[in-house]
Amino acid sequence: MRADRPDDPGRGNGVIGAGGSGSGCVGALSTPAEKRAREIGAAAAAQGVGYLDGAVIGGSVAAARNAASPVVVSGDEALLERYRHVLERLGSVDYAGVQGNAKIVKICNNLLLGMHTVSGAEALSVGEAAGLTLEDMVAWLDVSSGNTAAMQVMFGYFVEHGTFPEGNASFKFFDKDMALGCALAERQDYPASLALLTRELLATAAQMEGAGAPFASILAYYRTMQRAVAGGDEPSSA
Repeated sequence: MRADRPDDPGRGNGVIGAGGSGSGCVGALSTPAEKRAREIGAAAAAQGVGYLDGAVIGGSVAAARNAASPVVVSGDEALLERYRHVLERLGSVDYAGVQGNAKIVKICNNLLLGMHTVSGAEALSVGEAAGLTLEDMVAWLDVSSGNTAAMQVMFGYFVEHGTFPEGNASFKFFDKDMALGCALAERQDYPASLALLTRELLATAAQMEGAGAPFASILAYYRTMQRAVAGGDEPSSA
């Protein structure tokens, strides 16, 4: 099983060329658009190669190291069962249906992660502006009905360590994920207004914090804005 992304699914210089014709399995856990996964799957099938597309949809770097990551896989279900033991080295594996579905799940997961991170940073900053400490806000919201993975994993870690956890994507990298989500919505003629707004807010924060900063550092952007408003100053971008 391989996990590459060929430049052209119909040519012999990518994973399909590497796999050759006959029974085999090409696996991909990266995050291209679902239509790309379907194109690769069709090209693989034309050469007699089995193809599964999948996605890791949660967990931390530590979870991946400990085979505790949730994974969704789509494509030929019988082929998945044949190679399940390989994928289970990463963690739990669920079947998501036809080719490309796993990518849709991953793209929607990343949209939610972006929205939750931005909304969590904003809510925490509102609480700070009202006189509460970030530490207290995170502790109380961690057990609230408004809790999210962003609150638990990112902001909780920040309060404890003063930085964000290993593996947190940069603004530049995560914008690719948000772009994939917005493009998916556009292909469905669906008005994903919150996704578009979230992407804009992250882009604005990136201008101040730096494109290479962890995207969860939008919290720092909101806190800077809050202090600027309290002091009557206009925040400036870097």
